[in-house]
Amino acid sequence: MRGLAITDHNTLGPIREISEEARKLGLSCIPAAEIKVTCKNQIEQYRNQTGSDDNLLPTQELIVYGIDPTNEEFLHLSNEHLKGKAKYIVELCRLLKEHSASEIPHVRLDSPISIDAHSIIEKAGKYVGATHVIERIIEQYAQYTSSRILTRADVKKLVVDVQAQALNSMQDDPFYGLDIVEGLNKAREWGKVVVLAHPFTESRKEMGNFYESFLVPLLAKNGLHGLEQSYPEHNEAQMRSLGAMASRFDLLLTGGSDFHRKEDDLYRLGCCGVDRDAFLELKRRVI
Repeated sequence: MRGLAITDHNTLGPIREISEEARKLGLSCIPAAEIKVTCKNQIEQYRNQTGSDDNLLPTQELIVYGIDPTNEEFLHLSNEHLKGKAKYIVELCRLLKEHSASEIPHVRLDSPISIDAHSIIEKAGKYVGATHVIERIIEQYAQYTSSRILTRADVKKLVVDVQAQALNSMQDDPFYGLDIVEGLNKAREWGKVVVLAHPFTESRKEMGNFYESFLVPLLAKNGLHGLEQSYPEHNEAQMRSLGAMASRFDLLLTGGSDFHRKEDDLYRLGCCGVDRDAFLELKRRVI
């Protein structure tokens, strides 16, 4: 392994410390971030055009590689975002209490999901996010699973569904309030390569036609550089679909493990990759 890009949500995190540690280990460290934006306008336009009533999630993520760690606009937005995260986590945990643990696949406990938001915030600090809520749910309910280990993929679908409501507490958030096209334009100013992150996650697997016929063509027209094809939750058919879209719009194909915790075997570091030519082209543009 010769380098890494850590794509934390809406922040570069402690990039100086990360870069220094990478330098000591002889690794290249590419400043990067994953920003969460809204596509409510695009969903409304798509439904008006097609008459679709599919349950389409209003949030999308853009991965920005080669981001300028001194960009004042991004750093300001990131700081404002982090200020509101604690309020968001409290709201997310409150909404989860309205759901039963039995809604998580393979969990045999029929009782409200009850987790302490403040202890999660205290442990995670200012970089707290939904992934810490997922980890706490795994810790609390792993003993109630049937014949297998409870994984992030099991919990993620429920949390993502509830997130859509919790995001109402962050209507003034500088990232969540960004329309995806506006977010793409800003991301292109902040960094060198902007990629639509993991389109076919478990929580978005029914959104294929929306991506193929509407969102990807729109983003490609507005300067999107690539699609994240290789991802633990993408199946072969979905990866072929992304490959076809990339060819159609001359987009890069990237991959990412979405690694958060070492216990998640599905999301192992290095479990996803792309072919050598795609990797070298990404590297050429970023470094």
